Amino acid sequence: MRQGPYTSAELRAVFTMAQLLLDIAALPEPPRINKRAMLRVLMAGPCPTRSRGSLEAKLMNVSGASIHHNGPIIPGYKPAPNCQRIMRDIARTLFIDGDRSIIDTTLYATLDPRS
Repeated sequence: MRQGPYTSAELRAVFTMAQLLLDIAALPEPPRINKRAMLRVLMAGPCPTRSRGSLEAKLMNVSGASIHHNGPIIPGYKPAPNCQRIMRDIARTLFIDGDRSIIDTTLYATLDPRS
């Protein structure tokens, strides 16, 4: 069954996970992360109608949107060649301009394996 476009809440959740993955990768000794567990949290919360594959594809789109602006690649998610303009705009705001206002701090804390 084909889902409609991602909602702003779903995009916020995906970008929150992407930022957390980048933050963890930047640590001198990053802890092991369980991306599947993180994706299950997204599917149980802000993205209940999305499959794991859909969320992983969207994270690849985040990587693609980020490198469009010479930003970082999301660890474990090869950049997808095509992405929507909204994805590129959010990626620029978050990864290039450093504006973390899109980050859901509660979800970030829930997903963070260091907490």
